Amino acid sequence: MLVRIGLDHEPWLTRALRTAGAHDLDASRHVDLLQTETPRLRESGTHVHGFGNTHYWLDPENARAITADMAAALAQLAPDARETFESNRRRFLGRLDERMAGWQRRMGPYKGTRVVVVHDSWPYFARRFGLVVVAAVETTPGVPPTPATLAALPQQMKHAGVRLLIAEPSSSESVVRQIASQSGARRVTLVPSVGADPAATDYLTLFDVNIARLTETLAGAN
Repeated sequence: MLVRIGLDHEPWLTRALRTAGAHDLDASRHVDLLQTETPRLRESGTHVHGFGNTHYWLDPENARAITADMAAALAQLAPDARETFESNRRRFLGRLDERMAGWQRRMGPYKGTRVVVVHDSWPYFARRFGLVVVAAVETTPGVPPTPATLAALPQQMKHAGVRLLIAEPSSSESVVRQIASQSGARRVTLVPSVGADPAATDYLTLFDVNIARLTETLAGAN
């Protein structure tokens, strides 16, 4: 079984699945997707969130729906192991609940913080933890900002009271440095997926890392 998590960001999978004859599971089936009301056309080489924002795993509560579908699909393929799959899921969700309480507690003082993101990866995360995403540097996901955007955005951030610029490991350092220095906002690099940073070794540590970086940066901004 192959678990599909990227919506339109995995166009190569259809042919691969057909060739391999593999079962696939769309992990977004029971997730409340964001940005589905904004149709976009796919352009060659770009990642444009054409069927909704693809980064739904960045709300840890969505792990409930994702793992429920995974456990059910695995049980269909291996019925004798159904209880093992369910037991493993319950154990995982128990650990998630414990960590979630801590993440929410640490983020509590910063609810309502206005942020700008480089790539539009963070609407699910922001909704869960109370951040307000004012704008994205990449006005089209995956497409570098225009000179006009780079010139206008810092002043717009000042007017909007933006305190934080959220970058990712793949973000252009020169763009991040320019916007942060001209806007006066603090910058932080968050990790969008497991393995994108050596410290994010699994799903739960992904949020440990991001919450720690956010709270440390915001504490320093006070």
